[in-house]
Amino acid sequence: MNTSPRTGVPSRRPGFLGRLAAARQHSAVQALQLHAPEALERIVAQADARLEPAFAEEVERLLSVPGALSLRHADTLMPLMRERFGVGQARWNALDAEERRGLRKTCDACGVAGRCWRAMRGGEPAETCRGFCPNAAAFDGLAAGQVSP
Repeated sequence: MNTSPRTGVPSRRPGFLGRLAAARQHSAVQALQLHAPEALERIVAQADARLEPAFAEEVERLLSVPGALSLRHADTLMPLMRERFGVGQARWNALDAEERRGLRKTCDACGVAGRCWRAMRGGEPAETCRGFCPNAAAFDGLAAGQVSP
């Protein structure tokens, strides 16, 4: 929280330097999106909790805009989510191609990718993720040993 230089009263608005820093993070994420999308995909796929908070917030904001990214959530976020639910690669591979394609399509069309990324970065348990992941029931079934979601 900032303090107004004129009144000395705490202000909820970020000061000039805070706004400048936020704008720089926004520009950095946009530059990655436009000029280095593979690097942005790697950042999303790693879901590193140690990212600079303002940068992470900007990536999350970008992920929260439906259709705004060329990122493939099924390639970046879904492997992390599957792992969170205890669905190993062997179980995933046991699905036929059409079933995997359906789950990937659902993930790529997901409207809560920003929330998903925050959960993966924060180490939230599968129980929490069940509340927002559209593939949660399928992942639960796969983790329980059911091949068909």
